[in-house]
Amino acid sequence: MNRYFTFVIYFTVFTFSLSLAQKKWEGGISVGLANYLGDLVDSPTPRPEESQLTYGLYLRHRLTPHTGLRLQYLRGNLASHDANSADPAMQTRNFTFTATLSELSIGLDYELRGHLRFSKDGRITRNIWTPYFFAQGGMASVDPQTGWGSGDFSPEFKARIRADKEADYNVHHPQVGMGLGLRIDMDKRTTLNLEAGLRTAFTDYLDGISQAGNPQQPDWYSFTGLQLSMDIGPPDFDSDGVPDRLDECPQTRGPAQLNGCPDRDDDGIANIHDRCPNVAGRPEFAGCPDTDGDGLADPDDHCPEQAGTRMLFGCPDTDGDGIADPDDRCPMRAGTHQLAGCPDTDSDGLADVDDRCPEVAGIPEWQGCPPDTDGDGFADSDDQCPEVAGAETAQGCPDADGDGIADADDHCPEMAGSRSNMGCPTTSTLQQQEVQVLTMAIKAVRFQRGSAQLLPSSFAILDQIAEILKRNPDYLLIIHGFTDNTGGAQFNRKLSEARAQNCALYLTKKGIDPSRISWRGWGAKYPIADNDTKQGRQFNRRVEFELLLPGQHSKYP
Repeated sequence: MNRYFTFVIYFTVFTFSLSLAQKKWEGGISVGLANYLGDLVDSPTPRPEESQLTYGLYLRHRLTPHTGLRLQYLRGNLASHDANSADPAMQTRNFTFTATLSELSIGLDYELRGHLRFSKDGRITRNIWTPYFFAQGGMASVDPQTGWGSGDFSPEFKARIRADKEADYNVHHPQVGMGLGLRIDMDKRTTLNLEAGLRTAFTDYLDGISQAGNPQQPDWYSFTGLQLSMDIGPPDFDSDGVPDRLDECPQTRGPAQLNGCPDRDDDGIANIHDRCPNVAGRPEFAGCPDTDGDGLADPDDHCPEQAGTRMLFGCPDTDGDGIADPDDRCPMRAGTHQLAGCPDTDSDGLADVDDRCPEVAGIPEWQGCPPDTDGDGFADSDDQCPEVAGAETAQGCPDADGDGIADADDHCPEMAGSRSNMGCPTTSTLQQQEVQVLTMAIKAVRFQRGSAQLLPSSFAILDQIAEILKRNPDYLLIIHGFTDNTGGAQFNRKLSEARAQNCALYLTKKGIDPSRISWRGWGAKYPIADNDTKQGRQFNRRVEFELLLPGQHSKYP
């Protein structure tokens, strides 16, 4: 046996010695059929009639619910005969070979349904079936005995046969393989595997033939069979020294005194029994702490950092009214349950904190204050004019012009004004330059022909008008739209109105209050030039901007 084969044996035994000491493992026997694929087989699949009996030993340990590390020893025979070929040339060649096969391999397998074998807490509770696939590597020993036939071979072919007879090839070969299987749990300790796999030994001399066959193609062999295995020793999946049958946490390592379960917070209570596994606690509270020392575990204590009573779920009651402070709207003053712990001094059914008149009985509609004598929506206690109906903006007093200043204090009660001007309106005078801008707008504001769509060239003059309105907040703006006499009167009126309206919309987008702007479409009325000429009609298609103070009238009736 060469040094490579010896190395694989030692490495495999060493690896499994470590793993078997640490993980759950199983062992058993295998039996099946081995088939050869190489120079004597002219089909892509093995010949069933050339199957040879193979047997062996099998060891496996579980790494995870899905994966396992496996060690396998197989022994059997390989054989083939040209006489079994359908090719007349191969029948005439009449090569044969037989060989004893020994294989030692280590590999990994993956069970597709392996997780179903376990319960949520990691216990093996069910017998299942699961497909699996595997990959392996190791060493194979094959010492072929080759028969060369007795045909009338050409000198060249005889030279190739002689080269194979004289070849100094190694009978020990590294091999790799892969395959598929079906694993069936007979019970919790016994398993039956149905398996098929293909191996290559990276050599063309498994059959002793290469130059006289196909030297470009290495030889292969396959194994198909059964494996029967059984768990060995008491299983300890998490390797914590507690057998799985006694381990409450078989997939998680833990000390023996806690039946194999971990204790994350080191409070002497296993995580699975600890209501607070991340915070150290006391046994009487199932592993939870009692931070405020009131006899209630923190998860059950509504106020875990403030000592309280069990009746109030661990919360204090500062005012002693039987309502816990977190639920008491008035924790410093004793109250009633009906009012969430607040008092009601005037006994009108409203808590003092919600009662605008806490010392005078009132009605809920007026937030605990007396009724509204003048019916203006203000309680008498808040009404500056309780005998006369008034406005909200004037604290219940009359305000005829709606400027928020009561008529009694308004020097201009019929005209809206500002408080700084004693209720009277303030006026400002337009600058000459601003008047010129409004005049220029008649020619500068233009639209698409026959449409109310503003042309981009109009935006600059409209921006200037917006600035004039911002500088003169007392003025109102009326926009007048006009057309020439081309087209029907109704169409012209609607078109002129739409153009005026679009100008108004543009100004509101620039920040002007819409209530300051109105518009009117006049159609072909009020021409400023002769409609019989092209230039005159162009002058008549216009928009005029008229600024007026409140009370002033437009020049157009």
